[in-house]
Parts: sequence; structure tokens; C-alpha cells
Amino acid sequence: MASHPLTAFDHPRDVVLVEGADARSYLQSQLTQDVEALNVGGSTWSFILDPKSSIEALVRVTRI
Repeated sequence: MASHPLTAFDHPRDVVLVEGADARSYLQSQLTQDVEALNVGGSTWSFILDPKSSIEALVRVTRI
């Protein structure tokens, strides 16, 4: 079996902070994962959907 070294890449990332009274319900309606079930510090991958439920982007969601 061939050995493959692990490599880390430094990729710039965009960060969007969503806050306010309606933040969780807004994200719940826009993403494919159950973000309301995330505990503080919890994180999950999700898709952002357009109005026709087509995938727009893959995102990482973290509750802080």
C-alpha cells in the first residue's frame, strides 16, 4: 500500500455572522441541516439553497 503524506492548505474563507432574534429561524429556512438543533459550539456542513431548492453553496455552520 502506498503512503500518502498529509498536506494542509491555507485557503482564505469568507465568514458571515447571522445574529438577532430571527437568526436561527432564518437559517433553518435557507439551509439543508437542522441548525436549530445545533448546540453552542456545535458545527455541521450544510448546503445553501435557492428559492427552487437548488444548491447554491456548501457551507460550514457553527453556533457560537
